[in-house]
Amino acid sequence: MKCVLLIEKEGQCSAVPVSFDDNNPVVIGRAWKNDVIINDPYVDSEHLSLSANDDHFFIEDLNSQNGTLVEKKQVDNTASYSMGDSIVVGETTLRLIDANAEVAPALKIEKSNRLIKRIDSFWFIPIAVIFVLLATYLQGLWGGDVEQTADLIVNSMMYAVGAMLIWTLAVGILSKLFRQKAAFTLAAIVFSVVMVLELLFNLIGNAIKFNLNSGLAITVIDQIVVLTPLVFMLYATLSLVTRFSRFVKVCVTSALCVFVLLASVYFPTLQPEHQRWSRSVSGHHLGQPAALFFGTTESLDAHMTKTSNLFDQLEQSP
Repeated sequence: MKCVLLIEKEGQCSAVPVSFDDNNPVVIGRAWKNDVIINDPYVDSEHLSLSANDDHFFIEDLNSQNGTLVEKKQVDNTASYSMGDSIVVGETTLRLIDANAEVAPALKIEKSNRLIKRIDSFWFIPIAVIFVLLATYLQGLWGGDVEQTADLIVNSMMYAVGAMLIWTLAVGILSKLFRQKAAFTLAAIVFSVVMVLELLFNLIGNAIKFNLNSGLAITVIDQIVVLTPLVFMLYATLSLVTRFSRFVKVCVTSALCVFVLLASVYFPTLQPEHQRWSRSVSGHHLGQPAALFFGTTESLDAHMTKTSNLFDQLEQSP
């Protein structure tokens, strides 16, 4: 009977063809004389054997140092084995399958995969950092709704780089855990692309809002400006970290965006102008921590003018 033994270790998989007859079992271990050689320091020279009798398979642990597990159960001496069950020896996982079993059709190599391989180099990380700094700087100059000072722009640039490094590290570690391949460079590139998209959509949104008088239309544009880079970032993150299908990634991304949209309705980030600078003066609003509102981005002259206008409105009100 012809079978194939799949050998998986540290994310790498190899296949070894094996044949069974009634007299000679297949011996597996580290010794060169074995039928199947396992390069694992925790595997004995002759660790286990597989045998077949008609259509029945048997596994035997050959008094190994660290034992043999079949479907997470310890094998004592000889036990029956079912085709496809996982066998764990040391840090290696084995799986016996039928050589005549059908395999999935070959995947088509997409152009995006070739592009990813070309840019998957450590030297693209400094380039991504430069793009993040440049996008944050331009965002402070052109993309904001209020006046920005040099100190605030520099702080924003430092925060953006810090957020990029933390996010890149997190995505790289998760991709290593779930896909067995670290994606630090791609994560950094994705973050820089998101920052550039945020800048572009802010500029376009501000240009469109300039000629609008409808509060609803302005709110819709603000939501689009926020959600579009977020959609790209969520989908790219799922692509780097998981092996989900395209349909699942679209569903998860849509669900998270709907959550953000609903949260923005109940916890609006864009407050009316008088509430925003009033919070920065009083240091508290609606029981929220005062530390949240100390970092005002408004110039002193503009603040004094709006404060005067507010007191005028209060005096005129009944």
